[in-house]
Amino acid sequence: MKLKGLVLVSLGACSYGILSTLVVLAYQAGFSLNDVIGSQTVLGAVLLWLFVLIGSAIRRKSLSWPSKKQSILMLLTGTTTGLTGLLYYASLQYLSPALGVVLFLQFTWMGVAINTAVTRRAPTAMTLVSVLFILIGTTFATGLLNTMHIQFHWLGVALGLCAALSNAIRVYVSGALAVKTDPMMRSAIMVTGGAILTSVIVPPTFLCYFSTFNSLFFSYGLPLAFFGSFFGMWMFAKGTPLIGTSLATILSSMQLPVTILLSVTVLHLPLEFIQFVGVAIILFGVTIAEVKIKTNKQMLLNKLRRSKATR
Repeated sequence: MKLKGLVLVSLGACSYGILSTLVVLAYQAGFSLNDVIGSQTVLGAVLLWLFVLIGSAIRRKSLSWPSKKQSILMLLTGTTTGLTGLLYYASLQYLSPALGVVLFLQFTWMGVAINTAVTRRAPTAMTLVSVLFILIGTTFATGLLNTMHIQFHWLGVALGLCAALSNAIRVYVSGALAVKTDPMMRSAIMVTGGAILTSVIVPPTFLCYFSTFNSLFFSYGLPLAFFGSFFGMWMFAKGTPLIGTSLATILSSMQLPVTILLSVTVLHLPLEFIQFVGVAIILFGVTIAEVKIKTNKQMLLNKLRRSKATR
């Protein structure tokens, strides 16, 4: 089961890694922040609810709704899905992309810290080593060490760190809240919470103009909704409960190698050798976390075998 969770969360992280390239392309095509965020959250919520209803019709079963209290909690915590994107994109107005990504990737240790505070259990040495490698690799992969003059704007730094915290909360909630609820239903409710928040802050004005909606939907709107709200959220909702929130947070860093790969192949941005080194370090950090899963699984199997042998 843990191996399945590892694969699901990794797929979700790779899905999120596609978003930054789609956003850049959407901006280049003339779409606004309202269009980008709105299509990712509002259209994403619609897409999720459609699949919830279709799945219920196919199974010929009535929808299994969570309790009122759980639904409200998921709506409230789901605001982090929209808030993360808003804060991150706002931080890039004051910071270089390299520094912005480094700040955002701080969610790896923030997620481990949140899990430690809630469960009151210290993270394992393997987890701490994995986080350390990922943070070092992030610094190399973004080319931050080659940047001679980095402008630190206090508001940009604050927004970037808030985006990281919001993302860490999102990952934690994916694995800790209403885990017995159908993952698709849970994703739909949470993304709806994000859609409500973002619609208040940056109204999805493209919904009022058919020509804008038509051009956005068939170009970048549907891919943003699919990778940002539908597939990514679904994978995390299914996978995080199987492996735990700390490990899910670590595996979320897989989005950076995907982002760099697409930046080079699609956006044709330059890639230096030091960035290859950074990606390799990140993958090594994730591998450490994977080894931890296999080690724990093997220890459990050995324990069961010894228990059967003594009977």
